Amino acid sequence: MLPLLLFIILIDRLSSIQIEQSPKQFKIHENSPNGTIIGTIQTNPSNYSITLIDDANGRFHLNSIGQLMVSAFIYLFLS
Repeated sequence: MLPLLLFIILIDRLSSIQIEQSPKQFKIHENSPNGTIIGTIQTNPSNYSITLIDDANGRFHLNSIGQLMVSAFIYLFLS
């Protein structure tokens, strides 16, 4: 399993926004196929949007319902 750290930055001054995901660390298997759901990120209230600002060169995708997914084959180079 590969660790995937998710850093969440709230650009808002409303203290009522909460990220409903604890911990903010996901794990994914090496060689996971495209479309594999890594985890779901939810906000409260739910009418706020979440944006992925770095997709690791196209490896990850965040869909409209907050699912973080594999969008390019993930493999690990060992040397």
